[in-house]
Amino acid sequence: MISTVTFYDFCGAFRDMDRDDNFSYQGKRALFDFFEQWEEETGQPVELDVIAICCEWNESTWEEIADDYQLDVDGLDDDELADRVREYLEENTLIAGDVVGGCVFQAF
Repeated sequence: MISTVTFYDFCGAFRDMDRDDNFSYQGKRALFDFFEQWEEETGQPVELDVIAICCEWNESTWEEIADDYQLDVDGLDDDELADRVREYLEENTLIAGDVVGGCVFQAF
């Protein structure tokens, strides 16, 4: 049985599972839009599993990602750093969308 989920329902599912703080409002919007587009492009429904989403996706700043993955970003300004990190993520994983100062990406 499939149920249509609105963005309000999507956010509510995170609240109900005490995972509201795992992603910002913008992060949840990026994920919701990503999953809707995925469904549309593939024709496959996506199950709303908050725990799985929290295990499989991260929201971080460009600086945090560079530190976590030990990227050489010395001497880069903010825009160059963001471009370098985005390039790295695009080569290694999926990006759901941007948030202020960073993005939501699939953990790897």
